[in-house]
Amino acid sequence: MDLGQIVQDIVKDPAALGQIILFDLILSGDNAVVIGVVASRLQGRQRRWAIIIGAGGAVVLRIALASIATLLLQAPAISLIGGLALFWVAWRLLKPEGDEEHDAATSFPEAIRLIILADVVMSLDNVLTVAGTAHGNIPLLVFGLALSIPLLFVGAGLIALATDKAPIIIYIGSALIFRIAVVLIVDDKLLHDFLTPSLWFEHVIPWLVAFGGPALYVALAKRGGRAIVPFWTNPFAKGT
Repeated sequence: MDLGQIVQDIVKDPAALGQIILFDLILSGDNAVVIGVVASRLQGRQRRWAIIIGAGGAVVLRIALASIATLLLQAPAISLIGGLALFWVAWRLLKPEGDEEHDAATSFPEAIRLIILADVVMSLDNVLTVAGTAHGNIPLLVFGLALSIPLLFVGAGLIALATDKAPIIIYIGSALIFRIAVVLIVDDKLLHDFLTPSLWFEHVIPWLVAFGGPALYVALAKRGGRAIVPFWTNPFAKGT
């Protein structure tokens, strides 16, 4: 297939193309938030490598999972397990540097583990969405996956820099991951048959957990006399 034919296949369905671009902006943004927030806890070369490994791993996972994502997410308990894993990721993101009990959370190996775990779960969701929108159009599917590459690398880098100035982004990122976790759990086939689809389960509860998760962490930390991440003062930069 020549380049001209590939381009024609990509643009022949403008609606699907537009949806894939929109989904990539939204879903790649989710991954970029996780990578950027975790990487913001590192400095210099370690930060750069965390972004490279995290974004590169997400891209590789999306390509590898493209052919089997639908089958995996249709299997009972897979989406449920992924959602529970994201709960752990969201909670860990809120732990500040200097917390003696969880000081390893800011180390390079721990940062990579958090990023890869989130990449695995969220890449499944991304690939399923893009594949469903492409409707079997392979060039369009490949375009959607390729578009996510610059979005991940650039987005994660910008978010890491922004988090240096406004650590409140850590709370926003954690809230976003809490919400995605609930959506995955509610949509799991193991639970879907027992939960009647409704506005409450599909929209209200995910947003309640999104706001409630970080708020609960802060409340428990305050009650236990532990430090929390400040909203506006960077706790991770050298010299602070």
